[in-house]
Amino acid sequence: MADQFVTAAGLTCNSAADCVAANVVEVRMHVLARSLEATPGFTDTKTYVLGNTGTLGPFNDGFKRHVFTTSVRLVNPAGRRETP
Repeated sequence: MADQFVTAAGLTCNSAADCVAANVVEVRMHVLARSLEATPGFTDTKTYVLGNTGTLGPFNDGFKRHVFTTSVRLVNPAGRRETP
């Protein structure tokens, strides 16, 4: 299980021995979904938090939205430094 989450921009490789991306054991994903058609009489005035990347909105339109968040554990056949 991950003990910290960083943005993708924070993954750097200074050398083969010092590669932060090689230590990734879990990925947290955020998806902002929007309805296909606008709802008459509805105005989206909410703001949506997408993890460490910040917020989006308000959009002030007629589309309904929802944020979905999940974490996925990565399995590396070469082995990880993580202990179960």
